[in-house]
Amino acid sequence: MNLAAKGVSILFHPLFLPLYALPIYFSIENYQNLILNNADINFLTAIYSVMALVGVLFPILSMYVMIRTGLLSDFNAYYRNERKPVFFIILLYYLMVYFMFRSWNSSLYHLLDPLLSFLSGGIYLLIICFVVNHKWKISLHSTSISALAATFLAFSISMPSIENPNYLVIVNLLLLLIMGVVSSSRLVLKAHQPHEVYMGLLIGFTVELIVVYFDLSI
Repeated sequence: MNLAAKGVSILFHPLFLPLYALPIYFSIENYQNLILNNADINFLTAIYSVMALVGVLFPILSMYVMIRTGLLSDFNAYYRNERKPVFFIILLYYLMVYFMFRSWNSSLYHLLDPLLSFLSGGIYLLIICFVVNHKWKISLHSTSISALAATFLAFSISMPSIENPNYLVIVNLLLLLIMGVVSSSRLVLKAHQPHEVYMGLLIGFTVELIVVYFDLSI
């Protein structure tokens, strides 16, 4: 059981979720994605590359340096007091990704608006988790996976003229299932108290749902 829980925690580590989010998002057949998917393939490659490098690889390398220098215990940032610089560093990288995508969006007739709302929700959540961390060690796994689930639920409600609505139904069901599995794995590993996991689920799902549904981009 512990081995399976560790595998789930690694597979759905918060830093990896943007890599899963992008292909799921660009598989939605709304008018923005239909235009982008028929455009220059190099543009989508650039989006994936920026997210993989700046949004995932650079934070991992930064955390690795912190572990090697003794500033961080491991990639899960187990202790509450060591999370503050991690939040700050990841927030900087996410802001870099966001403003790079936003600069492209202005020349693309705002075709990236839904993606920017998703990224904005992640940025808001990093700031909220930083504040909450002063008092509770909120589960970042449950926060991030619930935010991902809320994103695609909001897309399914707010996006007009989706040509593959059944795809989003399946995605939503799978993400809700994964949300439960990931949260349970954190409890099995005793990485968090139950209230820390539940708080992460509530904050992640609520904030991301509101931001994406109402398009409250930065």
